[in-house]
Amino acid sequence: MSQNPSKIIPVILCGGRGKRLSPLSRASTPKQFLKLAGNKSLLQQTIERAVHCTSCTYNNIVTVTSREFEQRTKQELSKTHPGLAKNLLIEDQAFNTAPAIALATHYVQEKFGQDALMFVLPTDHIIEDLNAFQKAIEATIIPAQKGQIVTFGIPPEYAETGYGHIRTKDNAATYEPTPVLQFTEKPDQKTAQKYLQTGHYFWNSGMFLFSVKTIAQNYQECAPHIWNFAKPVSRETKYENNPKTISPQSFDKAILEKTNNCSVIPCDIGWRDIGSWKSLMAYYFSKYRLHKRKA
Repeated sequence: MSQNPSKIIPVILCGGRGKRLSPLSRASTPKQFLKLAGNKSLLQQTIERAVHCTSCTYNNIVTVTSREFEQRTKQELSKTHPGLAKNLLIEDQAFNTAPAIALATHYVQEKFGQDALMFVLPTDHIIEDLNAFQKAIEATIIPAQKGQIVTFGIPPEYAETGYGHIRTKDNAATYEPTPVLQFTEKPDQKTAQKYLQTGHYFWNSGMFLFSVKTIAQNYQECAPHIWNFAKPVSRETKYENNPKTISPQSFDKAILEKTNNCSVIPCDIGWRDIGSWKSLMAYYFSKYRLHKRKA
């Protein structure tokens, strides 16, 4: 990474149940702990990808999981680096990505300051072109410092109903921050086909980079109930959120569809979401075709 005064803090989201990959992904062993694409778990690969592409230290990586997976997550973290357990945050219950990111924001603000940049990463992704990914990350830093919520837009390969879609202006350039005109979370098949044909939409990768100050302000304006819910109730032995019940809500719905300061970095990074059977089979098929071409 190029020299930059802002510290990048990767935030790994590791609380999902992986129901879309059932029965391979089970309640006791959800997808983030499985070795679906190599000899390491998806969680371990996500951590190593974050270190490689941001030059952060393991001691500055924050992991969010649910109480249900606390012990298994600790085991996985210890296999990678002992420093990772220092920043493990526990949700009393998993309520989708909006509360998880809010909990992490409280923590990063307290430990690293409001100018730190949070780099949010799910654990069910494969990224095959790390050089391109690093270049995309570098392109997010300046807009994030200027108060933008920056997401990574993936050029769509086919009409997909399982991903969020990002509408941009015409001729959005690769690695150039572009204003987001519209977010649509998981359109129906007809709409997804229309989006594909227009050429003005990108898949929402579910990865984001923003400053603590920016995202805290957006939570307070767009989803204050989630922001208040996620305030930690324990800081002594664990950093935990409030053991109360709210309705599950995605970060896309709670923040992205309401904010007016969001940008996208179009990038072709060899991204695959392998959280469902459809996407997992597409990943294996692409690897098979590549192998056949090289043979």
